[in-house]
Amino acid sequence: NTTGTKGIYTNQDNTTIKNCNIQNFSYAILFDGATNGKITNTSVNTTISVTDTWETKYGLGANFPAAIAIFNSSFNNLSNLTAYNYRGSGIVIAINSYWNNASWLNVTSEQDAAFNIACTSGYNIVSHASLKCKTTGFLDQTWGANINGGFNNQYINFTSTAQHPLNLEARAIVTGK
Repeated sequence: NTTGTKGIYTNQDNTTIKNCNIQNFSYAILFDGATNGKITNTSVNTTISVTDTWETKYGLGANFPAAIAIFNSSFNNLSNLTAYNYRGSGIVIAINSYWNNASWLNVTSEQDAAFNIACTSGYNIVSHASLKCKTTGFLDQTWGANINGGFNNQYINFTSTAQHPLNLEARAIVTGK
C-alpha cells in the first residue's frame, strides 16, 4: 500500500467493521462524519509515514497519522481492538467527535500518544485499555493517554506504559492506574 491510503474509510452511519486484520495503510480505519458505527474484534498495524495526516488536514501543524481515526463522528463503539502505529497515534478521537466509547483495547505507538482525544471532542469514554508509547526523550508526545482540547472525556480502568503515562490539557475525568 502507498502513502496516504486508507484501509477502510467511511462517512456513513451504522458502519460495522468486525473480525478484520488491516495492515500497512496510512490509516487502517478512518471514520470521518460517521455515526452509530462499530469496530470490534479487529487488529490494525500501520507503519507507513504520511504527509496527509489529521493534524495537517485540520491545520494543527503536526504530521502524524493514526491507525484508527474517529473524526467528526459520534455515538460509535470500539471494542476488543489491537492497534499499532509506527509514526503516530494508535487511536485518535478528534475534531468535534462526541459520545464515543472505546473498551478492551491493546494500543501501541512508537512515536506519539497511544490513545489521543483532541480538538473540541467531548463525552468520550476509554475503558479497560492497555496503552503503550515506546518513544522516549526526543518527542513531546510520549504519552500513553492524552486529552488535548476536549471536555468531559474519561479514561477508566486503564494502564499506561510511556515516558509520560498521562497528559491532560483540558478538563477531564481519569480513574485507574
